[in-house]
Amino acid sequence: MLRNYLALLFAITMLLACSDDKHSELEKQQVADPTSVILRDVFYEMVPRYYSATGYTSVSRNIEISTSQSATINVLSVNEGDLVTKGELLISLDESELLTSIRQAESAMASARIRLKDFEHDLRNATQLEAKRVITVDQLRKSQVQHQLAEAQLEQAKSELERQLARKPYHKIESPIDARVVKRWVEQGDLAVIGKPLLQLEAVDGLEFETAIPAKWVNSLHIGDSYSLIIHNRQEPMKARVSQIVNSVDRVTQTCQVKLSLLEPRKIEAGLSGQVDFIIAKDKHLLLETTALIKRAGVFGVFRVEDSKAIFTPVNFERKWQSYYVVLSGLSEKDKVVVNPPTSLRDGEIVVSIEADKHTQG
Repeated sequence: MLRNYLALLFAITMLLACSDDKHSELEKQQVADPTSVILRDVFYEMVPRYYSATGYTSVSRNIEISTSQSATINVLSVNEGDLVTKGELLISLDESELLTSIRQAESAMASARIRLKDFEHDLRNATQLEAKRVITVDQLRKSQVQHQLAEAQLEQAKSELERQLARKPYHKIESPIDARVVKRWVEQGDLAVIGKPLLQLEAVDGLEFETAIPAKWVNSLHIGDSYSLIIHNRQEPMKARVSQIVNSVDRVTQTCQVKLSLLEPRKIEAGLSGQVDFIIAKDKHLLLETTALIKRAGVFGVFRVEDSKAIFTPVNFERKWQSYYVVLSGLSEKDKVVVNPPTSLRDGEIVVSIEADKHTQG
C-alpha cells in the first residue's frame, strides 16, 4: 500500500517537473525570438478644421453673337457644347447681295471718275476762253460749278464703295474670345436678321465656382487661397483659387458669398454642382498613423508597446487627416505603436523595433 502511494507521488512529481520544463523552454524561446515590428510615436500636431461648402460652377462672362447684316446663313460650323478659340469661324453669311452692291458701287465710282475728267477738261477750256473774253464770267462760273458737282459725286461714289466693302467682314462671324458654345438659335439656311441673337458663348477662362460660407468664418479665407474642388460625378478633384469674397451677409442664411476661379476651366462646364472644404481654423490634435489602426474582435485599436510587449489598446478616433487619424481617447503623446502589425501578433507578445522611431508630420 505504502509502496503504491510512493510510486504515484513520484509519477506526479515527474509530470509537474516536465510541465515546468516545457513552460520554461517556451518562455526562453519567446524571449530569444521576439517579433520584429516597426514602431511610430503618437504625437500632437496642428490640424486644419474644415467647413464643407456646396455650390455650382458658373461663368463670369456670357456673349450673344448676332449680326449687323441680314443674309442667309451659308455655313454654321459649330454645335452646342463645342469649344472655340478666339478668331475661329462660327457663321458664314451669303455674300451674293453684298457682291452685287459692291459691283454697283465700283461701277458708279468709275462713271464718276469719267464725268469728273470731262468736267476738268471743260473747266480748263472755259478758263482759257474767259481769259480771251470769248465767253462770259457767268459761263466760266457754270463750268466751275459742274466741276465741283462732279468731284462731289466721285467722293460720294467712293464713300458708297467703302461702305459696301466694310460690310464684307461682317459676313464672316468669328469668335471674339476662347469660349464654349452653350446655345444655338439658328440652323444652316436660316435668315440671319439684324439684331437677332444667333449663338450664345460662355468664356471658358472665366469659369468660377460659386458657394457660401457662414459669416463667422469668412475672415478665415483670403484672396488667392488654393483649394481642391470636388465636382459631383467627377473622379479627379480640380484646383481652384479664391477670387472673390463678398463681405455682405445674407439676412436669412447668415452667410457670405465666395467665388473661386478654376485653374483648368476647359475640363468642365458651367452649371455643375460640387463641394469645397474651406480651412476655417487649426486645432492641436493627437495623431496616429492610419497603418497602425486595426480591428480585433470587432474593436478598433492599436498595439501599443510597453516594456517590449505589444499591448492591444482600444482607440477612439474622430476623422482622417492626410495619413493620420485624429485620436479622441485611448492613447497619449509619445506612446509607441506598431504600424502594419502582422496578423500573427498577439496581445502581450514580446516585440523588437527594426527601425528608429519616427513620424512624418503634416
